[in-house]
Amino acid sequence: MEWYRKTKIVITAMCMTILLLSGCGNEASLETKTEAATYANANDQHKEPKSEEDSMIIKANETEYEVVSDQNETVKNIAGNLPLTLDMVRYAGHEFYSELPFTPTFAQERTSEIKAGHVYYWDGWNAFVINYIDSDISPYKVVHIGEIKDKSICDVLADGTDHIQIDVR
Repeated sequence: MEWYRKTKIVITAMCMTILLLSGCGNEASLETKTEAATYANANDQHKEPKSEEDSMIIKANETEYEVVSDQNETVKNIAGNLPLTLDMVRYAGHEFYSELPFTPTFAQERTSEIKAGHVYYWDGWNAFVINYIDSDISPYKVVHIGEIKDKSICDVLADGTDHIQIDVR
């Protein structure tokens, strides 16, 4: 099992290097562009849920956060595989991610403009992602899963350790 962990660390480090060299990790230069795009694309990123069934609960550090889920194939597939316990790892100074134990259907609707307090799916790592800082991840695109109602989760993630375990139901 130790070899798996080392391999995962090496692969993660290689991917981070590629992203940094491509300029995707340069948050400072993207901040103004991201802020403008955040307001311009606010309604394009997700649709409002149709019922209470269209939400998830993320539990982190003994606090529960409601996620207002989008209506797309990826969300439906993830919801069909709940509950989950995920070991999340900080990445690129703006998000936490964890590989899913299954591969969901990849919805066609995608975005490069990610927002703090939102949940995404990235097929490149088969990853469930929670962002705590607005970012532009062009040329990469992710599927928007939903918006966490209580934005205090952003402070919890930004100020916390580099690893966090969450439960999703």
